Amino acid sequence: MRIGIDIDNTIVCYDHVFAPIAVQAGFDVPLSSTKSEVKKWFHERCLEDEFTNLQGQVYGKCISMAHLFEDVLSFIAKASRQNHQMYLISHKTKFPIIGEKINLHDAAMNFLSENSIIGGRIQNSVPFANVFFEPTIETKVQRIVDLDLDYFIDDLLSILCHKKFPSKCHPIWFSENILSPSDTPIVHYQSWESISRKILGVT
Repeated sequence: MRIGIDIDNTIVCYDHVFAPIAVQAGFDVPLSSTKSEVKKWFHERCLEDEFTNLQGQVYGKCISMAHLFEDVLSFIAKASRQNHQMYLISHKTKFPIIGEKINLHDAAMNFLSENSIIGGRIQNSVPFANVFFEPTIETKVQRIVDLDLDYFIDDLLSILCHKKFPSKCHPIWFSENILSPSDTPIVHYQSWESISRKILGVT
C-alpha cells in the first residue's frame, strides 16, 4: 500500500507548546491551554496576526518543545516492516507569513530526523525523498492525487473533504480530542493504535 501522512498535529503534537510561548511573549493565556484553546483565545480578542506570528515561532525555533503523538513511531515502523510505501505531506510555507524568517521546512525536517520518523536513523523510517511541503491546500491535495495514495491520514477535514481529494484514497481523520458528531461520513480515530488496527491489522 501507499500511505500518506500529514505532519503538524498528526505526527507532531504541539498541544503544550503554544501556551508557554504565548505567556513568554506577554499574553495572559492559561498555561494549561491546548493549541486549539490558545488559538480560540487569540481569535476572540481579534489577535489573528499575533497568533500567526506565534505559530511561526512554535513551528520554527521552538519546535524542539513539541513531541510525537503516542504510537505514531510504532505505526511507521510496522508499516515499513510490512513493505508499505510511506509519504509525509504537509501544508507548510518555507518561511512564516508574519514574524522572524525562520526556515520552517528545515526545522520540521530536523525534528522528524532527530525523532527517527525520517532519514533512516532506524531502518523502519520514511525516506527523506518521500517528504513534501506544499505552499497551499490545493497543492497538498494535488500531491495526494499525484502520489496515487491508498490512505491519507490528517487532522483536518478541510483536506480529507476537499472537492479534489481522490475518490480511490481512503481518508483517515485523526484527532485525540473527543469531537461532537459531524455531518461527514469520514471515521474519526482518536489514537495511532486504532489507526494501526484499521490500516495494518495490528496494534
